[in-house]
Amino acid sequence: MDLSAWLIVALMDQIMGTYNWNDGALLKLNNVIKDAIDPNGILAPGKAGIWPQQYRAEREGTGLVAAAKPK
Repeated sequence: MDLSAWLIVALMDQIMGTYNWNDGALLKLNNVIKDAIDPNGILAPGKAGIWPQQYRAEREGTGLVAAAKPK
């Protein structure tokens, strides 16, 4: 993978965060569709900043891994 492709993948969450108009309606819609089509979260998790339900808490920093980190 070349550098430009790596950068795009690394910045997907940040890019999706820029589409936060209307209280994040686009991301909420994408999450509902992702959960309906892929309930196990195995098809491209995190692609375009859309994470499966079981990973969302970790991505937001409120999941079990975040709670176990020393402060």
